Amino acid sequence: MLNLSANISLLFTESPFLERFGKASKNDFQAVEFQFPYEFSPETIKGKLDEFNLDLSVFNSLPGNFKNGDRGLACLRNRKKEFQRTIIQSIEYAKIIKCKKIHVMSGIQSSKNDLTCRDTYIENLQWACNQFESNNIDLLIEPINQRNIPKYFLSSTDLAIEIIDEVKRENIKLLFDIYHHQIIRGDVTKYLEKFLPYIGHIQIAGIPDRNEPDQSELDYQYIFKVIEKLNYNGFIGCEYNPKKDTISGLEWINKINFFSINH
Repeated sequence: MLNLSANISLLFTESPFLERFGKASKNDFQAVEFQFPYEFSPETIKGKLDEFNLDLSVFNSLPGNFKNGDRGLACLRNRKKEFQRTIIQSIEYAKIIKCKKIHVMSGIQSSKNDLTCRDTYIENLQWACNQFESNNIDLLIEPINQRNIPKYFLSSTDLAIEIIDEVKRENIKLLFDIYHHQIIRGDVTKYLEKFLPYIGHIQIAGIPDRNEPDQSELDYQYIFKVIEKLNYNGFIGCEYNPKKDTISGLEWINKINFFSINH
């Protein structure tokens, strides 16, 4: 059984954020995820999850000042205290909205010659993992391609695996976004097979334009079949930009009819 999660930061954007929970439920999703919930109180979000009986698969810690170009703080040595505040804030949200997985963005390195980024990143992740562990939360790191975010520090799956091994904490996992991985490296199913024990969450989108999965250079029917055979039991986040409107674009799910799938 494969379980889809609607990323309501990108899906159902025809409606205001708090109305998207109901839209997801009405379209048969049993779980949602989102990026940054901090414009709303955790109690408000918990109310919406309860109202529509939705699970919450993952959300992001605050990445700094997103509007000013921040894409995470974890690799930035001069912003450690701010990073720690964002982690404490995310834990406060997670405890109320009952979420067990938080994605922490790495940040943008000022230059390739900045040798402090990796050490800072590892130190910050170790600290954050310790805070998460006492609250039974997994920390997720996600490689992001540099076409979408130039100079993003965690820019490959191979680097992410190295970092996880160096952090040496049981509760750090890989957020395997197939869209990003295909652009960065390719060889998607072999990486799924090889690194399944590292994976804490999967996200999907069509490549190259990040639209519906059936608008893709990859064969998602084949990929889903591989994921099912691997007995992956986590959520698969639908994190894509609808080509037209969200609801008509969901027709791709009805095409996946050769195995059990919940959405």
